[in-house]
Amino acid sequence: MLIKGSLTPGTFQAFFQYMNMSSEPITELSYMTNSLQSALASMERVYELLDEPEMEAEPEAPKRIGHALGAVEFSHVRFGQLLVNRHFVSFIHSFL
Repeated sequence: MLIKGSLTPGTFQAFFQYMNMSSEPITELSYMTNSLQSALASMERVYELLDEPEMEAEPEAPKRIGHALGAVEFSHVRFGQLLVNRHFVSFIHSFL
């Protein structure tokens, strides 16, 4: 139609611009839906945190530890890092 001359370049451009403008409300609706779903997922995590049982209060008279040796022995444990998606991930693995 454009080549035959029955449609001017301006009309051709206006048609596609109006088509693009007509899809804009649907695009905006999808952005709002995505934001709403993200907010709902965040609310779920907040409520999970609020539903956690409260921690016990610190004792008024805590037990005293006498002399601590300070010696810690690790056996059958491996520490390391893996490269995952160009990021290092630390891990601790027990062989017990």
